[in-house]
Amino acid sequence: MRKIITSLNDPYTGNLAQQLQDHYSSLLDGLIAKGTGAFTFGSDKTDRYSDNALKKIKLPETIYWEQENRKDSTFHSYDVITNLEPETSAVTLERIKDLVLNAYSYPGFKLGKVSNVVNGGSKLVFGSVVDAKAPSTYLVPGGLIEQQAITGGIMNITNPHHTFYKGTTSWVFFKYKNHFFVTTHGEGINM
Repeated sequence: MRKIITSLNDPYTGNLAQQLQDHYSSLLDGLIAKGTGAFTFGSDKTDRYSDNALKKIKLPETIYWEQENRKDSTFHSYDVITNLEPETSAVTLERIKDLVLNAYSYPGFKLGKVSNVVNGGSKLVFGSVVDAKAPSTYLVPGGLIEQQAITGGIMNITNPHHTFYKGTTSWVFFKYKNHFFVTTHGEGINM
């Protein structure tokens, strides 16, 4: 299994949730004010395409991409933060993580339940070319991914036969002011 660097001497660098709370608390507060399901893309430009990343985030994979491929003309990065819901006695961070990481950690056929492969192996992911909001349209094979556990979540790593090789997508779950959030952080190049 190819492994992206996921730990450095500085544990803060690998902690996306803490970096979001330290650098983007006003953005998180705004999502709480908008309510459950509210989301936002990053607002900074870190590639040549659009203002959809968070510039103050420094992760091991970000350092990897800076060293390896950031000068590539197809390099892209993005961040999406979603307010999942407020904490209740029935909804805990561990339950949310368990559900997503063990049943929905990558886009399966028609967005159905999938098992993760953090212990080795690879899985075929699917995409939609019609309507990304409709699970029934996830019919198009996108290629294989490998996965590894990271602080607070999971990282999907495309392999050479994936449509969007060479790249990583991380999902991290965290609690902020008694609300649960998921952030998606992606970086890569298209070969």
